[in-house]
Amino acid sequence: MTPLAADDSRPIIFICAGDPSAENHAAGVASLLKEGGLAVSSAGGEKLKNLSDIFVGDTISLETFGFAVSPRAALGILKVYRAVERHLDERRPSAVLLVDFFGFNAKVGAAAARRGIPVYYYIPPQIWATRYGRIKAIKSFVKKVFTTLPFESEIYAREGIPFEQVGHPLLETTPSGVESRRAGLPPLVGFFPGSRTHIVRRHVDIINAVAANLNDIRGAGKTEFALFGLSALKDSYRRLASGINLILDAGSRGVAAAGPSAAVSVSGTIATELALMKIPTAIFYNVSALNAFILRSMIKIRTKYVSLPNILLDEELQPEFLQEKALGGDIAVRVAGFIDGEPRDTAESFARVRRLLEPADASGRVASSIINDILGASSDGRSNQ
Repeated sequence: MTPLAADDSRPIIFICAGDPSAENHAAGVASLLKEGGLAVSSAGGEKLKNLSDIFVGDTISLETFGFAVSPRAALGILKVYRAVERHLDERRPSAVLLVDFFGFNAKVGAAAARRGIPVYYYIPPQIWATRYGRIKAIKSFVKKVFTTLPFESEIYAREGIPFEQVGHPLLETTPSGVESRRAGLPPLVGFFPGSRTHIVRRHVDIINAVAANLNDIRGAGKTEFALFGLSALKDSYRRLASGINLILDAGSRGVAAAGPSAAVSVSGTIATELALMKIPTAIFYNVSALNAFILRSMIKIRTKYVSLPNILLDEELQPEFLQEKALGGDIAVRVAGFIDGEPRDTAESFARVRRLLEPADASGRVASSIINDILGASSDGRSNQ
């Protein structure tokens, strides 16, 4: 993090993200904003902290995902929110860029709008799937929404909310395939258990069961296994079976270099990355009974799928094993089919996922839009600085 000098007159853009995936996308925009002549302040994690001229608070280590937030996380997020309010009052950013993280960011957006600070939203909440009423809150504070999915634009156009379709940022960072494994090595199955401690801990036992069943189906030693995890969650992998290699902080390029033949993954960002890499993937997810009940009561989406590639295609490119169906034996059978079964003609489906997420320069489009707005306003004498 580079301190902002007292005489630095650059307009400040405050960026707020709340999970590792959103922070990755926010960091891409932050770099381009700085290249474009703006200063950046932020709330997020280490990546944003290292890019920012002013770092307001850590929202990522608190892990405020889910419906049962710990007292520690609740107090921590309140502390960060108060720091954000002080920052808005004292430094008067020229704009606020919210990235995902709706529960917290809706409050930040409303606080900025009350102070007359323009608010942009990048990767807005999935109102097309759950809690459509959130769009009223967005409409009350947002200047522009940067949409990343094709069907989102239809919603914002219908609601009369300014938007710009920028494409999905994963297209900027995700390889379009995997590297071939060294000759003679067994096929590799990659496991992707999620990025939240309580979710990972529930998923490790399922992963162990999948590996054990695959060894039964294909024969011991005929499959290699790797769990691709995060160093921040290394304590959550303690119960991982000894035959599963732990690879930390690989990123999509590291996954592609490892060359998995198949994957078992949670739904979410990583499922889309795996589709973009053309890796056959089984989706699994198992949350607490309370969280599952709440989620099921809120879901409004008309499709029967939860994985974004499946939703985009309206077909089961990635078979889904959710809640009580997340059984190691059943998942292993499907994964063995990916490796040894009759080949599926999935090339066109993988290509369609990529086409539906275009254009491929989302970070640049977001940064350019904000820079044009802010520097244009500054030249007209209308900046908040």
